[in-house]
Amino acid sequence: MKLYQCKLGEIVCNIQADGSIEKIGHISGLTKNNYEEVIPMVHWAADKKPQPVHHRNIHLLEQGEKEASKVKKLKKSIK
Repeated sequence: MKLYQCKLGEIVCNIQADGSIEKIGHISGLTKNNYEEVIPMVHWAADKKPQPVHHRNIHLLEQGEKEASKVKKLKKSIK
């Protein structure tokens, strides 16, 4: 995901290595990490507090669903 796509309230997801969607949440703010980069705060559905997550590690929900299906198809073609 690109940083400019990180808008408050955007529904995002995290994809596992096997291609399945691990978590779904929404962007609730922005913060800085140890390298002074701006990163989004994501409030995951199961958590009580938002967590800082680098924007490269999350996807917009629609893009995440497409990405997850691509990974699954690729793994099937390799086997």
